[in-house]
Amino acid sequence: MRRLTQAAMVVLFAAVGTFATQAVAQQKNQSDMSSTEVQSEIAEALNAIKTYGYQERDQALKKADQLLLKLDTRIDAQEAQMREDWQDMTETAREKASKSLERLKLSRDKLGTQYETLTQGSEAAWDELKDGFYNAYDEL
Repeated sequence: MRRLTQAAMVVLFAAVGTFATQAVAQQKNQSDMSSTEVQSEIAEALNAIKTYGYQERDQALKKADQLLLKLDTRIDAQEAQMREDWQDMTETAREKASKSLERLKLSRDKLGTQYETLTQGSEAAWDELKDGFYNAYDEL
């Protein structure tokens, strides 16, 4: 079940990332970081976090923090690209890019909240807290 959930998370993030990237870069073909690279790095981080027990909590938190930083970098890059291309974008592309970016930011905020909960959790609640983190990521 967890493997299915993890695969669903990667697919959902790929769809959101691809949609946002396409909307922002509709008028421009190049991107600093490809969706495939981001998806690969996120899948790697999720696999690592999933395998860590409470004894490896610090390593799991480090991986989760790196994941959040990658998402923040991706959001910042999309915002910058959108600002740069704004004048050349159609109204439809502007609306799609803005809505997609807003959804991504809201989902990122939920994931950040779950990360904070994960950092404060006890050994007894570790597996449940990891599931909460995965579920928040699932919304991406």
